Amino acid sequence: PDILIAAKGIASGFPLSAVISRSDITAKQAKGCAGGTYSGNAVSCAAAIATLDVFEQEGVLENVNARSAQAFEALRALKQECAPIGEVRGLGLMIGIEFEGAYPGIAAKVTKKCMERNMLLLTASVYETIRLIPTLTLTEAEMSEALSILRESIVEAAREYKLQ
Repeated sequence: PDILIAAKGIASGFPLSAVISRSDITAKQAKGCAGGTYSGNAVSCAAAIATLDVFEQEGVLENVNARSAQAFEALRALKQECAPIGEVRGLGLMIGIEFEGAYPGIAAKVTKKCMERNMLLLTASVYETIRLIPTLTLTEAEMSEALSILRESIVEAAREYKLQ
């Protein structure tokens, strides 16, 4: 992308955001136009550097890529066998599952059934969509367990529509 905006996790909960772009774009800005009274907080910047160090030392991004592949493979297979799933989309571990509009309320039913199995999910937007945004340090076994709970919950919810 030409411009990337990052916040929240960049400093592990400390207030910090960043606008990152190519130098030919930032060169067109007037000097000091992106600053403010909260700019460059030393503690937040130190937290961001420590966060980046942890990402590198603990292989967090490698884990994200591996868990993402694991999740998308399982969810796409589930989509093939389960009629209400319309689309599986996302990037990394920010994943959305959109259900077909012909099944009103199914997203809420799935999240409720997941909650009954001790897994917290949220619906997203006004559409029949649930989102998965697990911790970036999720293990393979934890992802397998989450996918199993999700599968059971979707299949059970689909039965209520006489689909499975």
